[in-house]
Amino acid sequence: MTTGDGVVDALPPELLILIIERVGSDEDLLRLASASRQLHNISIEALFTRHKVVPLDEDLRLSFSTPEAAIAVLSALATSLDVVGASLDSLTYDCGWVFDPKRLLKELHLLTRYVSKLASINQVTLRLAAPLPGWPRQWKDATEALLAAILSKSCSSIRINSSQMSSFHEQDVLSPWMAAIATKQSEWTKWYWPPPPETVQKDGKTSDLHTCAILTFPPFLRQFYLDTLKHNSDSLMDLTFMNIFGGGTDWDTLISNVSFPALQRLCVIYGVISRDVMVRFLVKHPTITSFEYHHIRYRTPTLKPVRYSFCEKLTDLTTSPEHILNFFPPPTKMRQLKNLTVKVDQSVRTAFHPLEDSFRRLAPFGGTLLLSLEISRPGLGFGIWFDAIPRLGTSFDPAARPESQLRCVEKLVVDNGDWGFTENFLRGLPAWLGLFPELTEVVLIQNSQRFMSSADPLEEEVLVKLARACPGLRSISVQGTIEWTHTFPRSS
Repeated sequence: MTTGDGVVDALPPELLILIIERVGSDEDLLRLASASRQLHNISIEALFTRHKVVPLDEDLRLSFSTPEAAIAVLSALATSLDVVGASLDSLTYDCGWVFDPKRLLKELHLLTRYVSKLASINQVTLRLAAPLPGWPRQWKDATEALLAAILSKSCSSIRINSSQMSSFHEQDVLSPWMAAIATKQSEWTKWYWPPPPETVQKDGKTSDLHTCAILTFPPFLRQFYLDTLKHNSDSLMDLTFMNIFGGGTDWDTLISNVSFPALQRLCVIYGVISRDVMVRFLVKHPTITSFEYHHIRYRTPTLKPVRYSFCEKLTDLTTSPEHILNFFPPPTKMRQLKNLTVKVDQSVRTAFHPLEDSFRRLAPFGGTLLLSLEISRPGLGFGIWFDAIPRLGTSFDPAARPESQLRCVEKLVVDNGDWGFTENFLRGLPAWLGLFPELTEVVLIQNSQRFMSSADPLEEEVLVKLARACPGLRSISVQGTIEWTHTFPRSS
């Protein structure tokens, strides 16, 4: 096929489109796109249609089934004339689990070229491949170049994940004496961290980043995280850290040397960290009103309770019973708390004592709480707990149960995890709910398929028992796989 402009112009557009749509190779389509402007538009559009990509979609999700498809689409995005100056609300990119450094480097370069042509991106979610032993240094440089290009496009929210589970398989490399000085800013980069790369923002412009989620903490990005958080420290309001394992020393050093005067929401989950470093960070950030903190272990045993006051302005807290007992201040000091979500991760039948003790600690709270209880995936269901209570000798006697002291709880959300509405859960539910003295609304989360009737998940017998046990209850709802609500008539 001759691709001279005169020959192309002589063909009717409909015929040209039909011819190009029959080109079987993505590489041939890309070659045609470089031949002329008219062929460029038709060929690029044909390639996007073939791979079901809408390049100007406000929510662009890039996840490919084959490496060849990834290279073809990214090449088209990098060379497309239509995307120049476009703005995206959301960009999601998944590099996959194929650890081929040459192919992944090409992907990163193409994606960076595409991002550089855009006018702005509001939100970005990335899953990047972490380098394996023997990978070239260019991988780190190319990754940082992509991230810097994204942040230069007025990005307000970025979520960075890595195919490496943090630095879980690596040991903390600091010797004891180096660890002792690592949290001193003056010695930090001198002894341990490398010099800042040239890709970091240094133009002094007003920062745009409001939300940053670092979902793993691999060493090859540690300096980029430091420089990015520092550059955007005045604007960041929402921070998430997840999977902080072998890189815990790096993370401790990081948060010891940054501060965020506008921070409102903080999430720290799944990690091994220093408790004292975490406490000092919270004391330094009294602006935090929403905090998620669970599945955390400490590198050294914590023999003394926390002495500092912090989290006094929290309105929303998600944590575990153990942290309510051993980490957070007494609830009486968190007077603004409105929503409390408790992650229950008990794996032994008789190990619900921390949950019960956390109820006792909550009893003096003087406000009104929306209390949510969630069974985690490996945890035992609440039905097993209900069965165990009578065998422990306390039965459901209100005088002996901590729930009877929770006058602060008017609305209760119960998520039984993968267990769903088991028989022992439904059997014990009415009597257990009846222990809450001020309960008016209950929401049950149902994400399991353990019942067959979606029209009536709670049988009439259960509703009758609920009405008798909870005279103050006004409604009970089921959410998740179905949406269902039953309203109890008010007693005269």
